[in-house]
Amino acid sequence: MTEGFANLFMRYGPNTDNGSILVMIESQANYVLQKIERISWNDLVWIGFRPEPLESYDEEIQQAIENVEVWQASRVATQWPHAMSKFEQHTLESDAEVYETAPR
Repeated sequence: MTEGFANLFMRYGPNTDNGSILVMIESQANYVLQKIERISWNDLVWIGFRPEPLESYDEEIQQAIENVEVWQASRVATQWPHAMSKFEQHTLESDAEVYETAPR
């Protein structure tokens, strides 16, 4: 999901390049399904990220990437700096406060 683009579920997008692509895509598919179910069960028109939690999450990722030794310079948008198990955990967590929604 991307701020400003409600109901846009991007798979294999920013910060997903690390480890097994199968684990990442499967985790993302489960995440997308959770959000689609939430839209359906709660009779919502759309779901999207609130800007503040998304910015906080991005800062966390960028700080973690500083500890990854690769050939990058400047800002990195391709690497996931943690273990694959942490990526799976992030996609399983569904903190309602980080999302904006619109009822039907």
